[in-house]
Amino acid sequence: YLGNTLTDIASEKAGIMKENVPCIIGAQTQEALDRGVMTVFEDHAKTLNVPLLRYGHEWSTQESSSGFTLTLKNKTYDFPTPSLLGAHQIKNVSAVLVTLLTLYPTSNIQKLSHAIQNTTWRGRLQRLSTYDEKYGEVWLDGGHNDSAGQALADQAIRWSAQDKKPLHLIIGMVNRKNPEEFLTPLLPHIANITVIDIPHAEASWSAHALSEVIKSFATCPVNTSTSPHDALSAQGKDTRILITGSLYLAGAILADIENKVPQKNEW
Repeated sequence: YLGNTLTDIASEKAGIMKENVPCIIGAQTQEALDRGVMTVFEDHAKTLNVPLLRYGHEWSTQESSSGFTLTLKNKTYDFPTPSLLGAHQIKNVSAVLVTLLTLYPTSNIQKLSHAIQNTTWRGRLQRLSTYDEKYGEVWLDGGHNDSAGQALADQAIRWSAQDKKPLHLIIGMVNRKNPEEFLTPLLPHIANITVIDIPHAEASWSAHALSEVIKSFATCPVNTSTSPHDALSAQGKDTRILITGSLYLAGAILADIENKVPQKNEW
């Protein structure tokens, strides 16, 4: 719908700009910058007299051991580490902060810091503490595209630096998503992959079909399982497990935890 090139997509995204209204541009991938998406934004902004606040130009962030520093038009603000896990969340929340500080320059920094430390987002690098006693360390993320794969890979690197626990992936995907694009960034950091069906999702890969596709490019062992519980039980408690690949799968896992779907013969 938005086009087949990054610049085509950027042109459609630029349609949100309004005349004389500031527009905040978040961090872009190097590929997007190399392809010229920022030029698309800048050219469109000129036609509407839109002041741009671009990541890497009018604002930037610098991560530290205790949080991060946001620099906006030569002013600096110190914020704590976000409660949402992942290096990408610092850039995400910074775009929100730039928006708020543009709308409300006298925003209470202490309250913003409190919000950053107390934000929750189900299905996005969510620790499934309910599973701790039975399965060990289990995480859930609804990521399903190449950008999510890269964000999860970055987090996998951080996990490995912490304790060297092997990372096991449990995955299910809808059939309109590309498994190779999603998994390629993650593969160097994964010990093995277990593929499962997504319950109650007709437009999804079967565990067998998806496992065959993954085996064609994966560099680690790939297995299938009849349920997430069987897949979790097979890993051992001294490992780190990430359930991912689809928001539909994330929803099913959370529903299972909350006993909203049958736990037997339905997976």
